[in-house]
Amino acid sequence: MSRQRSKETEWERRALIVKPYELLCYRSCYYLLQCEAEAMQAALACMEQVMRDDAFFQSADLHRQTIVRKTAIRCSLQLARSKGAARRHSHIS
Repeated sequence: MSRQRSKETEWERRALIVKPYELLCYRSCYYLLQCEAEAMQAALACMEQVMRDDAFFQSADLHRQTIVRKTAIRCSLQLARSKGAARRHSHIS
């Protein structure tokens, strides 16, 4: 029971640290995708990856911003590629 509790506490701690970077993440995604729904989807994927990134939590603020921006770019490009591929396949059928 205490092991489960410590995991929850760790995730809560991480969520508090990540929270101030949410807007930076969303803005980065929106800038690239120019679509609110897609930006939200990419930002959620980004925040999930950042929450699991131990290096993020061991870094100073400036480096955390860089990690968030790079992850946001990666997630946005992945989403754009997958949406583009889906559009191409729907036009072929």
